[in-house]
Amino acid sequence: MSQMAEASLVGEGLRVEGNIASEGDLLVEGEVQGDVAVRKLTVGPGGHVEGKVKADEVMVHGKLTGGIAGRTVTLCRSAQVDGDVEYETLSIENGADFEGRCIRRGGKAKAPAQPTLLETAGRAGAR
Repeated sequence: MSQMAEASLVGEGLRVEGNIASEGDLLVEGEVQGDVAVRKLTVGPGGHVEGKVKADEVMVHGKLTGGIAGRTVTLCRSAQVDGDVEYETLSIENGADFEGRCIRRGGKAKAPAQPTLLETAGRAGAR
């Protein structure tokens, strides 16, 4: 398969029920009800995905209901996302509607924070 191959398309007015998996790119202008696992997912302004998404790159202009796991995730100003987002790089534009948790993955583990003076004093008083 050519590296320059065009993205697969779920066109406007098309509804797909079931999971989609591909090593390529997917553009959703219609509706997908099912999990999506692709290299790059773009949900167009009129598109709607209802399911879990796993992709290297995710760009949402439309509606996505379900979790996202991606290396690079972009929620554009017209995006409506309801679900947790796991990411390495995350961009949320002004105007995006997002309900969920942001979970950064990868990178170096951080050392646990040292207790503050107030936390230490509170514990001593609780004894």
